[in-house]
Order: sequence, then structure tokens, then C-alpha cells
Amino acid sequence: MDGRRSGAIINSLVSAYIDDIYVNKNENIEALRVLAEEKHVPIILKDAESLLNILVKIRNPKRILEIGTAVGYSASFFANSCDAEIVTIEADKICMKLQFPI
Repeated sequence: MDGRRSGAIINSLVSAYIDDIYVNKNENIEALRVLAEEKHVPIILKDAESLLNILVKIRNPKRILEIGTAVGYSASFFANSCDAEIVTIEADKICMKLQFPI
């Protein structure tokens, strides 16, 4: 392997570093991440979340559309990061029925 994750354009060492320094200060959102990862539900990667956190602070969006909600981790992250109106769409009936005690 050439230091890249499959399908990714970021160096795996950089990604590992970002994962190591990643801290989510909202314990409910962090608990949702842990549960989703334990249940193998696909959610946003920590390095992508860190980038989106910066972009949200720079752009200060008024509306966000999330396609592929799964358990709502990204929507929860966005709701905690900005005052945007957030609309989510999920077509997977299994994901729609998942309930996480957060």
C-alpha cells in the first residue's frame, strides 16, 4: 500500500494523527459515535469531521442538507457546530429503525 486508505486521498499517517488528536467536547455526540462504531453503522470519519468543523465555522451555513443520515451522527454534529437549519434524508429502512439511547 502507498500510505493511502482505500479510496481516500489523504495519507494514512496524517489521518492517524488527526484521529489521535480528535476530541469531541459534546459527550452525547461522542457517545453516539461510540455506539455507531460498535454496531458498525457508517458515520463520518474523524478526519472528515475535523475538516467539516473548520469549514462550518468559516462558511457559517444557514441550511445543511444531509443525504444518508444513518443514525444522525453528522446531523447532530452540525447542530452542535452551527445554527443552520438541517434537513436529513435516509432511504435505508434499517437505519431509519435504529434507535440509540442518547
